[in-house]
Amino acid sequence: MQTKTAERPHALRTQHPSWQDVVRSPPRPAHIVQICDSDEVLVEGAGYFVSEGLDAGEAVILTGTQDHMSGIRRVLRSRGANPDVYERRGQLVFTDAEEAVNHVLEGDVPDRARFEALAASVMEPLYNDTRWAGLRWWGEMSNVFNKRGLSTAVVHDEEIGDGICRKYGLRLMCSFQCDRFDPQNYNGCLQEVCARHTHVIPAEDYALHRVAVNRAVADVLGEIKGAALQSLLSWKALSCEMPSSQAVLFWLRDTMPEYLPAVLARARAYHRSTMRRTEVGG
Repeated sequence: MQTKTAERPHALRTQHPSWQDVVRSPPRPAHIVQICDSDEVLVEGAGYFVSEGLDAGEAVILTGTQDHMSGIRRVLRSRGANPDVYERRGQLVFTDAEEAVNHVLEGDVPDRARFEALAASVMEPLYNDTRWAGLRWWGEMSNVFNKRGLSTAVVHDEEIGDGICRKYGLRLMCSFQCDRFDPQNYNGCLQEVCARHTHVIPAEDYALHRVAVNRAVADVLGEIKGAALQSLLSWKALSCEMPSSQAVLFWLRDTMPEYLPAVLARARAYHRSTMRRTEVGG
């Protein structure tokens, strides 16, 4: 008789081995969030997402700050894509995230009707243009809201953006800057943000993140077994794809929050030490 094994929650099943694999050719619609701890990681991730779309014959909209869009232009050129050529062709459109935030903001939250109308004014022409194989959108409006301290606006922004994503069948990628090893961020809107996406990219190196988190959990909790293992297996995971190491951190936040700061501190230390060794060895 064959024994049936316990099925792991969806978020503990990692389908993609790297963030590049996630953003290269996601399904339509797809709503991806990349958690960034630096401007360099942000522009590299966004630039890769954009260049893959352009290579696939898709139209691409960018809604970012001027500094980040300048960085993305540099990444595109480094990958052999001239953004000026794509702009003149009408395949690549740059829009300002600060201006968009100011336009849609009503009090401390974005106005849905104003947001949807602004998005439609940019997307409809590209969506209906038969020259393009599809439509991608990279944006960081929620990042701008977060930097202004408007955490409620961040969640509303992602909810509205998710509806727009589904309406147009978009491949949408959001960049959200925060320290993924700071326990304070787990008491804020990080989990709310991730829950409103189909895919979560928590690190630029999935293997390194997994090793750092696993070692940290082993140091603080020991081997996950018995009641802890049953808790993990029965935990109601977020309905999005993310590396199992990030899912474990959210599980700790929900079930054993008293251990989370120590795990995050050790994971940060392991991550930093590995990065330093890599840089010296490289």
